[in-house]
Amino acid sequence: MVSWSALDREISCWATQNGTVKLWWRDDDATRQNDKLDRLLAIAARFNIPVALAVIPHESNGSLARLLAHADNVFSLQHGFAHANYALPEQPENEYGPERGLAERIAELAKGRELLESLPNFVPVLVPPWNRLSSDLLGYLPAIGLRGLSMWGPRPRARPVLGLQQLNVHVDVMNWETKRFCGRDQALTQLILHLRNRRLGKVDADEPTGIMTHHSFHDEDAWTFLSELLWRTSRHPHVCWLSAKTLFARSDTARVIRS
Repeated sequence: MVSWSALDREISCWATQNGTVKLWWRDDDATRQNDKLDRLLAIAARFNIPVALAVIPHESNGSLARLLAHADNVFSLQHGFAHANYALPEQPENEYGPERGLAERIAELAKGRELLESLPNFVPVLVPPWNRLSSDLLGYLPAIGLRGLSMWGPRPRARPVLGLQQLNVHVDVMNWETKRFCGRDQALTQLILHLRNRRLGKVDADEPTGIMTHHSFHDEDAWTFLSELLWRTSRHPHVCWLSAKTLFARSDTARVIRS
């Protein structure tokens, strides 16, 4: 079994090398105010940890904006447009694969961005549903005002194209076959592995380790793990939780095309 002490040992290795463990938190599929989202934001507030909500533009409503207006340290990202699957039969689910025309996909993403602009603390970052995105879209994202990209796994490069910064997530607390918490062993193993690989230079050491949650799917075990992770790391002198606003601070400029 993987214990919390294993995570403590990995953080101590960073501390020995005068390093700080940098983490960030992304929660997917936000649409509106509900009991589970209230619970997520209450946990974030209790430990003063910034959280980035990947919001589905087509399904979001005014209750989300009203909720976020009073939520400190909560940021909004763009989670595709409708979280619709256009993949061919037997292919992995994908909203932005090559099955549809390029112009249609670009226009839809631009519309989604404009729908979310008024949300409090909106950061123009695309989180593709199912963490999949056809590469033919990359060069067009900065032109429609999306300056960031967040997917799954160690990023291949910090800037896939000019004007676009990529920061991924590396820990998924869910088991998608059972739609329940993946278990403490698996969650901690993912976290420790990415931290160790960063420290040893096997992956991009400058990419903060991202924790991915899905509040609408959490069972009690997932909530318990999340609370304990935030409690333990928020108190650690060698751990720093970073906000999406800080991580995706603009360093390149691009002309934004309005649809």
